[in-house]
Amino acid sequence: MLITFVSIKASALYTELGLNYAYKKTNIDLYNSTEQQSSTGSISLYFWDRVAIELSYTNSLYVKKEQNQANVTTSIRTTTQLADIYGLDLIYVFADKKAAFQPYIKGGAAYIAKSQRSQIDNQSPGTAGPYYGVAPSYGIGLKYFLTDSIALRTGFDIMRTPVDNTNYVEDANGRLGLSWIF
Repeated sequence: MLITFVSIKASALYTELGLNYAYKKTNIDLYNSTEQQSSTGSISLYFWDRVAIELSYTNSLYVKKEQNQANVTTSIRTTTQLADIYGLDLIYVFADKKAAFQPYIKGGAAYIAKSQRSQIDNQSPGTAGPYYGVAPSYGIGLKYFLTDSIALRTGFDIMRTPVDNTNYVEDANGRLGLSWIF
């Protein structure tokens, strides 16, 4: 009779709450500009010291204003794009949970709902969408702990988002925010 014992290191579960906000405005010239903003909330459940499942929600807004000077008239076209993104990712942290710097990678899937509205001057707006899709997402990041439970978190994510109901594009997103570990 052969008896085998396997030992598995026990580790306590812990949770991380995160908030991120991103804003960028670019003035191309006096009459043309783009403005982007997004906010993300996330909750990560660490079931091993370095591995977590993260659920996230991102709401984003993109506004582009273009002036068209055709012939004698001048018109302004405003394009507004809204997106709601629900993410589910697996995170792997490359450092011990007590380390001040914690680089990580993540990968998973996202459900995206995207719509767009375009309006020229005061005319009735034209709309496109909403378009829906489930697509892969992946990213890298770094957490820097300010205290035992509060960290600055930065990351760079890429995901495939729907252009319409059949075509997708790669979107990239940089983030900076705070995380609270408990």
